[in-house]
Amino acid sequence: MESVPWIIKPYLSSLKVENIRPLQETSGSSHTQSTSFNVLDIGRVVYHPPKTGDRTSPTLLEIPLTLPSRSVIQLSFEFEKMFLKYTEHPPDAQRGWDLPGGVLTPISTDPSVPSRLPRMYTPPLLADLATPDFSMPYNVILLSGSLLALLFGMTFNMLTRRFVLVPSS
Repeated sequence: MESVPWIIKPYLSSLKVENIRPLQETSGSSHTQSTSFNVLDIGRVVYHPPKTGDRTSPTLLEIPLTLPSRSVIQLSFEFEKMFLKYTEHPPDAQRGWDLPGGVLTPISTDPSVPSRLPRMYTPPLLADLATPDFSMPYNVILLSGSLLALLFGMTFNMLTRRFVLVPSS
């Protein structure tokens, strides 16, 4: 089960499950082999996208897999990073966004194995999104304030200065 924040839009059409298992040792060396096999039943995939226009609710993606024992799988899909409004950025926007890890809940079909096995969690990720230059409003305020002060100073000087004719000698 994966809870994907609204800032990531997954493409389920690119969902790929790949089995990576070690080959049997031959001549004293161990190699890894990458083969694709069907462990995914598309009809049982649960996908709850965020509500249209809602920029707070996450996407829920639950993918039941049938795995042989001692197998290692790699699950991947393509995604799109959403653009944020300037008010939606966290205070440390240059760091990125934390994406929570997925939850693996094993369910055994063997009656000799206890039904409640411990959950496993994948490591969290850090998503780097497009970040605006937050110093730009500060620079605009400084420049416009300086121009306004210069204009006010020249106008005030022209209005308050007394012009006197100096006789020529």
